[in-house]
Amino acid sequence: MDHGARYSVQEKVNIVEAYVATKSVVQTHCQFLKEFPSRNTPTTLTKCLLDKLWETGSLQDNCGQPWSIKTDNRIVTVIQFLKQSARKSARRLYQETDFSRNSVMHMMHKDLHLFLYTLQIL
Repeated sequence: MDHGARYSVQEKVNIVEAYVATKSVVQTHCQFLKEFPSRNTPTTLTKCLLDKLWETGSLQDNCGQPWSIKTDNRIVTVIQFLKQSARKSARRLYQETDFSRNSVMHMMHKDLHLFLYTLQIL
C-alpha cells in the first residue's frame, strides 16, 4: 500500500529530512504537524518513504500500475468475446473470461479504444 500517494513531493522530502535529523518517527510526525497543521501523517508513512527512497532512489509516485496481466492472449480473448456477442455487458465479459474487472476495463479503453456506453468494434 502506498501511503504517500496523497502527499506532494515536497511534503515527502520534508518528512524524510525530519527523520534523518531526528532519527525518531514520533518526532518526525510532530515536526510535520507543526509545519503542516492541517495535514496528518501516519507514522508508517515515514518507514514507507524511507524504504521507497532506498529501493528506487526517488520519492515520486509511479506513473500508474504496471499491467503485467495484460498479455496479447488476453487481449485476443476479449476481442473474440466481443465479436461473438458485442451486445453483452462488460460485467458479463469479465465474469465469463475470469479476468479482473480492472484488467478488462483497461484493455477495452487503452488497447481496443472501446467505451462502455457505445461499444463499437473498430
